[in-house]
Amino acid sequence: MPNVKVHQSAICIIPPKNIWSQIQAIRAVHDKSYIRWMPHISLMYPFYEDVGSNFEKAGQSAAEVLKNIQPFEISLDEFQYFRHHRSSTLWLNPQTRPENRLQTLHSALLGVFPDCTDLSNDPRRGIDTFTPHLSVGQWGQNCRQKSDAADAAAQQAQLELQTAWDSVPQFEVTSVALISRRGKTDPFTVRYLVQLGGGGSSAMSRAQEVNEPYEVS
Repeated sequence: MPNVKVHQSAICIIPPKNIWSQIQAIRAVHDKSYIRWMPHISLMYPFYEDVGSNFEKAGQSAAEVLKNIQPFEISLDEFQYFRHHRSSTLWLNPQTRPENRLQTLHSALLGVFPDCTDLSNDPRRGIDTFTPHLSVGQWGQNCRQKSDAADAAAQQAQLELQTAWDSVPQFEVTSVALISRRGKTDPFTVRYLVQLGGGGSSAMSRAQEVNEPYEVS
């Protein structure tokens, strides 16, 4: 039976909690997903339903392709935004050292989950390439007319946040997370962590079961 993709599952990168505070300060006010999603950079969403041994098997498959990808650095120094029909989403643009490591991760995961192309190839939403991002909120969603008002709201927010962004969060990516939730309004739980750079180490090349729920601080 083929795996079913659902919006209650994802593979993502979760920044360490010691850099959450300034991100969460924005999200608490502006992000409709604040109480459900932890700060994250999605690599695959939607993802396979978390039933039976699905996630354990998916974690092991991910571990096999990620064991030869070494940890890398990310800095979150620039705000950008996506323009939607009647709103805009503001996001932090993750810059990696070495460059393009998030694209490398996404491509590697596509090798074992080839039907999970929603973030890189979805013509219905105008998506034709993978754009890594960490969302911080939505602007202009109360605008009655589409585009211009939402665009102006996002531009103003982008300018204000960028000007105040004097302490750039940076962190090392050492793992990716498989997360899931029971229903669409429930908070996500980190179910498995897959370490990068496990190489030939059997312990490091296995997905680690975590089961840590997201709690708004």
